[in-house]
Amino acid sequence: YIKSLPAPGYNPHTHKLVGYPPVLVHGEWVTGYTVVPLTEEELSQVLLKKSQEVRSTRNNKLKDSDWTQLKDTDPKISAQWSKYRQQLRDITTQPGFPLEVTWPNTP
Repeated sequence: YIKSLPAPGYNPHTHKLVGYPPVLVHGEWVTGYTVVPLTEEELSQVLLKKSQEVRSTRNNKLKDSDWTQLKDTDPKISAQWSKYRQQLRDITTQPGFPLEVTWPNTP
């Protein structure tokens, strides 16, 4: 029987779990995981994927609010939504982008 230790907590955006082979500890075989930093290439792939996900969500939110900018929309409503839409477009300039994004509140 091999006892498997629970996986330790880690940030999947910057680290990964690597399993290690069973070792004998006090007469019991034990296996588990080690947390290791992502390689430059792996980190680059994580950032690319996450930025694509955030941009896709942002684009859908913009698309869903396109109606607010039509010429026959009440100017007060249009102005409120215009500010929101600009905040959506500015998502990529946030300091934590793409891993930490603060979404604006819908008017």
